[in-house]
Amino acid sequence: MKLIIASKNDRMSKWLPGSPCNCGGVLAKRRVFWLLIVLLSQAAILPIPLRAEDDFQYWSAFRFELWNTEKINLSLYSEVRLQDNASDPFGYFLGPTASYRLHPNLTVGGALKHIALDNSSIDGRVELEANPHFNISKRLHFQSRNRMELFHRQGTAGFTRFRHRLRVTWRRPGSNLIGRFYFSEELFYNRQDLKVNEHRIIPFGTRLNLSRYLSVDIHYLIQYRIRSGENDINHTLGTFITLRRKS
Repeated sequence: MKLIIASKNDRMSKWLPGSPCNCGGVLAKRRVFWLLIVLLSQAAILPIPLRAEDDFQYWSAFRFELWNTEKINLSLYSEVRLQDNASDPFGYFLGPTASYRLHPNLTVGGALKHIALDNSSIDGRVELEANPHFNISKRLHFQSRNRMELFHRQGTAGFTRFRHRLRVTWRRPGSNLIGRFYFSEELFYNRQDLKVNEHRIIPFGTRLNLSRYLSVDIHYLIQYRIRSGENDINHTLGTFITLRRKS
């Protein structure tokens, strides 16, 4: 009987792209491994500011599905944001959204939202996005949201912003009250200077399936905003309510 001990290089080779794999489990683990490398690399781009003015905020979003088929979704979106320890409303969003499943692993979409923010001349935003997604394993799902936002401002020129979000979701099997857990990270930058000016991380989020037609996402979000001469951090409790029409 021969005793074969794999070398260190042999043990590591199974994690490298393009290396042979004889089982689906190792392939799934390899995808998770490289996905974590991407997320950690993205997080390293922006260090946590040493001087920051922290604030606790509450963001409440609501989406009502007007029409939903296997490929097309039309919805009405609204959101209210509160600042200063969740005591002062400062942001309102309202408008229709649409998405189309172009491919089993690619969804495209857009939105037209009216925006009212304190101390801002912004009054409208057009959104265009392309979102590749795939299953890492039977329960793990990965999505990359890539959005371009065109802002309209009263009396002055508008501007364009890009944002890229990576999200990993673990779905629970069956029709449980707690349907999923997720983690996400998102970077923002303007087209004019191509410099990152905002960084959002959701270290924990979950979805509650209250009924077949009603679900609530609850998450904790950390928002780093990079400004000239001043950086700040906001700690946000977010809720996202989705109401679906009875088919």
